[in-house]
Amino acid sequence: MDKIPDGYVLVKRSVLDELDKYREFGSVEQLSGLCTQKQAVAIECRENKTVHVGHVSFGPGCTIWRCPRCGAFLTPAHKYCLECGQAVRFSEKGE
Repeated sequence: MDKIPDGYVLVKRSVLDELDKYREFGSVEQLSGLCTQKQAVAIECRENKTVHVGHVSFGPGCTIWRCPRCGAFLTPAHKYCLECGQAVRFSEKGE
């Protein structure tokens, strides 16, 4: 029997891990629903601690937003929640 090339097992495990991530989202029908979902208004709040959203840090007392579906932190640059995929928009003053 031929020897398994070095790194093959690691690559296989990596591919299986990626597949598991996609399975967490559900079926193709559920994924296609993300494209047609209605945008929800992000919830504006202030935190008493430093919050990290991606590569951005917000100091205590800064305005930050949360996803109305799962509560993950967002910035106005986000069109979708990075955690649950909810389409979000940021309200205008008085909205």
